[in-house]
Amino acid sequence: MAARTLTAVSLGKLFNAIGWRVGFVIGPWSLMRHVQATHLVMAYVSSSPAQEAAAVGLRIAEDTGWWESNKQDVAMRVRRICDVLDELGLPYVAPAGGYFIFVNIA
Repeated sequence: MAARTLTAVSLGKLFNAIGWRVGFVIGPWSLMRHVQATHLVMAYVSSSPAQEAAAVGLRIAEDTGWWESNKQDVAMRVRRICDVLDELGLPYVAPAGGYFIFVNIA
């Protein structure tokens, strides 16, 4: 399975900084060479400060335990929104591992 898998990461979403347009893809060379070829013609370039911030953010997040605290913070925010939806009687699908809540307003 690993030989057929690419992992794409959006650092903007990972760091709750939507709009950064910074990320990366990892995988086996047999697939990455195709990614590199298409990247040259498809990619939007993000600003140098955003790229630097993303690199620094990855190091700091690892050193400070930010991953776990952010996971708990996002879960708390999702729970608060779901609580309000419960109070309003609106049906929804709570996320199993992200932060998108699908609300049925029909």
